[in-house]
Amino acid sequence: MKNTVLRVLASLTAVCLTVSMFAACGKSSKEPADSLIASETFVNATVPEMDEDDLDKIIEDILDGEWDGDISSLTEEQANDLIAALKQKGYSAAVKDGRLVYYSYTPTADTSEIAEVVQEVRGDSSWDGKYRSLSSEEKAQVQEKLKARGYDVEPGKNGFTFVNEADRKAQTTRSSYNRLPTKEQLSAVLNDTLGVDGFVKWDGNFSSLTEEQQKNMLDQLNDYGFDVDLNDKGQLYVVHAPENTMVYDSAYSAAVIDGTTAPTTTVETTTKAGETTENVTGTTAAKEEEKLPIEKEQLATFGGASSSFRKVIATKDGGYLALGWFNYAVGDYADTDTGWKEMRSSLVKYDKNGKFAWKICFGSKKTEQGIWLQDVAQLKDGSYVAVGYTDAKDLPERTDKTSFDLDGILFRVSSSGELIWRKLMYGTQNEMYYSVAATPDGGFVTGARSDSSDGAFADLTPGVYKAILQKMDADGNVVWTDALNSGALAAIIPGIAVTDEGAIYAAYYAAGGTTLQMDMAQLAGYGGGDSIVIKYNANGEMLTHRAIAGSGTDQIQCIALAPDGGVIVGGSFTKNVREDSVFAGKENQGRSDAFLVRLDARLNVQWVKTFGGDQRDTFTGVAAVKGGFVACVSTMSSNDAFSFLGNGKYDAFVMTVTENGTAVEKYAMGSSNDDEAMAVAAADGRHAAVVGMTFGANNHFIDTDPAGSNSKSISYIERLKIG
Repeated sequence: MKNTVLRVLASLTAVCLTVSMFAACGKSSKEPADSLIASETFVNATVPEMDEDDLDKIIEDILDGEWDGDISSLTEEQANDLIAALKQKGYSAAVKDGRLVYYSYTPTADTSEIAEVVQEVRGDSSWDGKYRSLSSEEKAQVQEKLKARGYDVEPGKNGFTFVNEADRKAQTTRSSYNRLPTKEQLSAVLNDTLGVDGFVKWDGNFSSLTEEQQKNMLDQLNDYGFDVDLNDKGQLYVVHAPENTMVYDSAYSAAVIDGTTAPTTTVETTTKAGETTENVTGTTAAKEEEKLPIEKEQLATFGGASSSFRKVIATKDGGYLALGWFNYAVGDYADTDTGWKEMRSSLVKYDKNGKFAWKICFGSKKTEQGIWLQDVAQLKDGSYVAVGYTDAKDLPERTDKTSFDLDGILFRVSSSGELIWRKLMYGTQNEMYYSVAATPDGGFVTGARSDSSDGAFADLTPGVYKAILQKMDADGNVVWTDALNSGALAAIIPGIAVTDEGAIYAAYYAAGGTTLQMDMAQLAGYGGGDSIVIKYNANGEMLTHRAIAGSGTDQIQCIALAPDGGVIVGGSFTKNVREDSVFAGKENQGRSDAFLVRLDARLNVQWVKTFGGDQRDTFTGVAAVKGGFVACVSTMSSNDAFSFLGNGKYDAFVMTVTENGTAVEKYAMGSSNDDEAMAVAAADGRHAAVVGMTFGANNHFIDTDPAGSNSKSISYIERLKIG
C-alpha cells in the first residue's frame, strides 16, 4: 500500500479459527499484520490483514480514479463511502485524525468465492458480477450456501453484508428493521431523491428511477433503520423477509401531491404587518393552496371560580379529553373534597358530540402548592396517563415526607374515568413531569425535570439540573431513561410527539442558554434561553437534533407530528441578531413574538413563520389537519399581526396554516376581559378542539354557563370545523 494505514483493534467480534475455514482468512497466505495494535482486552488476538491491493481498489472505485494513498485526503462523503464498503466486507471502521481505524472484523467471503457460489446457484458462469442482476431467489440461495460455508451473511442494499452476532442483535431491535416504510415516509425520502419537478412527474414505478436515484432512496431508508431493497420486479421489499413487498402506487403519488406531503420550491413572502413567512422549503402541495376556513361548532364552559383547561387531546372514540386546574369546590367541581388545598387538577371527558361524559379530580389536604397536572395521553388500550408534580404529604407513598419539595406524579385512568394506579417519582430534591405521549407498544414516554441523584433518580449525575426523557410501560415501570444535563436554572421537556413506528421527538428548553452534556456543536448558548428538538429511536438512542434558537429567549411551548413523519413546533422568541440561527432575518416586533417552525423527519427546517405585536405573543398549541395545521395563540398585543384583537389584556385566537406555512384564516376568541387559548387537538383532520380560560361573559363568550367574571376565570372547550 502506498502509505501505511494504521489499524487499531478496539474490539474483536470474530476471530479466524483455522486458515482453511474462511475464504477471507484462507484465500491468502498472509500472516496477520505485525503493525496491528490490539487493546489490552484482546492483546493476544489477531485478525487477518485486508489485502492492500483490495483496499486500494475500494478507495479508487470510490474516487473513480487514482488514489494518492493519503486517508486524510478523502472528503467526509468519500470516507463514509469507504466505511460502508468495508462494512460489506465485514469490517467496522472509522476515519479519525486522517487514519483508518478498524474496531471489529467479521469473516467474509471474497469476490471470487461469492462468484463461485453464484456459479453453483446458476449452474453456469454467466454472472456479470453485478449484485442487482441477481434475482431475489438467487440472492436467497447464495445466502444459504454462504451460511453453509460458515459465514454469517445477509443480502444487503448493494451486496452481501457479512455480520456478527452483535450487529444482528442491534439490527433486529430497530423498530423499522422488520417493516416496510409507510407511504408517508417513502414519500418524504422520494421528495429528497427526485426533487420538486421529478417527484411531481414521477410515474410511481421504482424501475423508472435511475440506478443513482434507487441507491439514494435505499440508502436513506436504510439509514433510518429499515432493511429494504428493490427486487427484479421493481418492488420494494424487506431483505430478510423477501415476501414482504410494496409496489408504490402512482395514484397515491398524485394524491400526495394534492395533499400534504409533496414538495415545493423555496418561497419568500411577507404578509400583513408583523407577520412573516420565510425560508419555506417544505413538503407542500404543488397545486393552488387548499383553503382552511374555521367554523364554530360548539362552545362550552366548565368549572367554577378560578378554573382553567390547560391541555386537550383527541380520543379514540372521536371525542376529547381536557386536563384542567381549579382552586375551589364550587360549580362543576362542587362534589370534590372541600378539604383539598391549593391547586387541584382534573380530567374531563367529552364525547364525539361535545357532550360531557365524566370527570376525575385530584387534590391534597396537606400541601403548600397542590397537585399540578401538566399533560395527558391516551394509551393503546384506551386508558389515559396524566403527569405532573406535587408537594403533597398526605399521599400513601409519602406519609413520612418532612419537606414540601416537589415529587413527580403520574396517574393512569381507565377509558371510563376510573383510577387504575397512581405513581410518585421522587428523590431528595425537586422532580416535575411536564409532558407525556403514548408509544406503539402500549406504554408511554414522559418528559421531566429532576434535581435529584437518589431515590427514583439514583443513576443520574449529582449536582446538576437535568431534563429527563423516560420510557415506561403501561404499569409505570421505567424501561429506560435519558438525562440531558444542563447547568441552567430551568431544564425541561415541554412537549413530546411519537410516530406510529415509535420514533420520539422531544422538545427541550433550558433557561439561561443551553449547556448540554453532549456533542451539540450548534448549541453554543445563543441567548437567555434556547430550545432544541431531539429525535430518538424507540430504544432511547439519539438520532439527530435541531436548535430552535436566536439571540434572546426562544421557548418551544408545543409540538405535533406532521403528515410526512416530521414535526411542527410553536412557541415564542424575543430577539435575533444572528445570521446562523433558525430565526435569521426575523425582526422581533415586541417583548416576544410567536413562532411556528416546520421540521422534516430529519429535522431539517422547512419553514419558519412568525407573528409579532408590541407585547408578549406565543403559540400555545398546534395540531395537524388535512391540508396543513391548526394552531392557537395567546397574546397581549393588539397591533400589527394582532390588530383584529384588543378586547382585554390577554386575547386568544385560532389560526390555520397551510402545509407550506401560509396563514389562511384567523379566528378570534375574546371577551372584554382576559382570555387565553392553552392547547388545541385535531380529531379527524377536519375537526379540532381548543381549550383555555376566560374571565369574560360577553362577546365571544356571551350566554355561556357557567360564566367567567372580572375576578374569576372559567374553563372552556370549543369545537371547530376546519376546511
